[in-house]
Amino acid sequence: MADWSSQSFDGFTSTRHSIPYPVIDPERTTLPSPYVAVVIGASKGIGAGIAKAFATAGASVLVITAHDTQTLTDTKEACNSINPNCFVAVMECDITSRRSVVMLHSFIYCVF
Repeated sequence: MADWSSQSFDGFTSTRHSIPYPVIDPERTTLPSPYVAVVIGASKGIGAGIAKAFATAGASVLVITAHDTQTLTDTKEACNSINPNCFVAVMECDITSRRSVVMLHSFIYCVF
């Protein structure tokens, strides 16, 4: 895998953003209530960041998924810390398995 940390991206794009602009800033966004968000692949990286952004924006329910539910502990704790009023449900889901995706859909549809 390439080590991108040593790469320079000057000239790669004409505009670089280091902070989100107001329209997409989760700290300036208020979601309607109730608001259920589902984040697949929320155990690390972009998925964990998206889950935290939904918690920051005031989601009332987050359903976070990954191949292994044990890896979601940190994301769940972070989301609960950001927004104690947010119910965070953890569910195993393998998006390459139709059965797994159907089970996720059924869970969300029946519970929320």
